[in-house]
Amino acid sequence: GAGRQSAGDFARFLELARGSACECSYLLDLAHNSICPIEALEVSAAYDGLSIGLHKAITYLRTHPNERPRKPNNS
Repeated sequence: GAGRQSAGDFARFLELARGSACECSYLLDLAHNSICPIEALEVSAAYDGLSIGLHKAITYLRTHPNERPRKPNNS
């Protein structure tokens, strides 16, 4: 995703990632009887937090279309 050239391209990439996070959260809900309930809640909460963060990033990019995506800092 970091190689995307425009804010719109990067936002679309993040939308796909958000969709995947929502699918994982849904599958965890379906499997809650098969795994430890406490672990299921913790992982589900992590996916919910990830989805919220992605939504905020997408909203920012959609409202600032002239911003260029930044390369990740590998330090």
